[in-house]
Amino acid sequence: MLWRKGHRIILNALFFCSLLGVALVLFIYPTLILLLGRFKPQGRYEATATPRSVSIITVLRDAPELAVRSIQNLKEMDYPPDKLELVLYEDGQTREMQEAVADQKTSNVRLAWSDTHQGKISGLNAAVPLATGEILVFKDADSVFLADSLSHLLCAFADPKVGGVCGRRVIGEKTGALREGQSLYISFDSAIKEAESRLGSISSNDGKIYAIRKELYRPLPPGVTDDLCVCLDIVRQGRSFTYAPQARALIATPSRDVGHELVRRRRIVAGSLRCLFSRRDLLNPFRYGLYSLRLGVNKLLRRCLPLFFLVMLIASVPLALQNVAFGVILAMEVGLLFLAAWSIMGGKLRTPRLLTKCSEAALYFCVGNLGTLLGIMDVLKGKQPLKWDPNKRG
Repeated sequence: MLWRKGHRIILNALFFCSLLGVALVLFIYPTLILLLGRFKPQGRYEATATPRSVSIITVLRDAPELAVRSIQNLKEMDYPPDKLELVLYEDGQTREMQEAVADQKTSNVRLAWSDTHQGKISGLNAAVPLATGEILVFKDADSVFLADSLSHLLCAFADPKVGGVCGRRVIGEKTGALREGQSLYISFDSAIKEAESRLGSISSNDGKIYAIRKELYRPLPPGVTDDLCVCLDIVRQGRSFTYAPQARALIATPSRDVGHELVRRRRIVAGSLRCLFSRRDLLNPFRYGLYSLRLGVNKLLRRCLPLFFLVMLIASVPLALQNVAFGVILAMEVGLLFLAAWSIMGGKLRTPRLLTKCSEAALYFCVGNLGTLLGIMDVLKGKQPLKWDPNKRG
């Protein structure tokens, strides 16, 4: 009897600690940060009379059509051409890239390359010294800047305290696998970024569109998520990293299908955890104040969501036999899994739009958490992929 009572106490403790973790990441922190952000208005900056020199850096691999699109996008930007250059760095030289760029290349387009496949991190570290601009703008090969995005992105640099600025990604496609879930996630993440920016610095970055002062760039270590690492390096140097939602980059739906999302999320989570470990001094609240707490919740506890949900699911099964409240929670967890399964099995059936949207969001949430769990396991095993072949499309 005593053993059963102790067993029940342990199950309750595990369940409620996990529930608190879920609530903190998905409800308490977002609500608190949004409320605090409302009391501090977003900084407003005007474009400087003298435009700054800017270098846009893009690392590509086996994507000649995206290289051409990047050059065309450069010409579409509402920014003085004599202050703007594009550095295209090819990760592993190919004849197709050389031929594709040859007809499009202009005086403000520079093409560099490595002879062999070295990975994106190596490409970024090699491309930055080639840039001549005062401001470095990083974009992925498959993102397309709107004409005024660059101007919005650069305005914040009028404040000398600002070391980096992140723009906003916008899914340009109207349909696609997992689109509903990804759109919901981007909206959630953008709201968090905007609130955090009002309070000082954001705790995450977006590799699709961001800019930094060139002198603040530090060579990146292998195996990390590059955009997060650059953001944290700026904060470590005593500058703020802000968010400019008006600076927008159009993208295709990030995840093509369930398999792609698993691989993508696994890689991102593993890289971000390695990055956070290498910059773990930022988690010291005595040195970095509330930023450390925001970083800890948004980039560390959020990665623990699949562990929290797994513990809740396991613990709620025996607890549901003792208390009807646990039975309700168990039913909600099973319902989430059912919705995710319905999105796969019932996707071809005619269903109400609301059910379709909910099931797609549930599928994206479950697949993302599974990918996160795999990424955590990779880090614990010491598995460190130094390079990958990106699955990009125009």
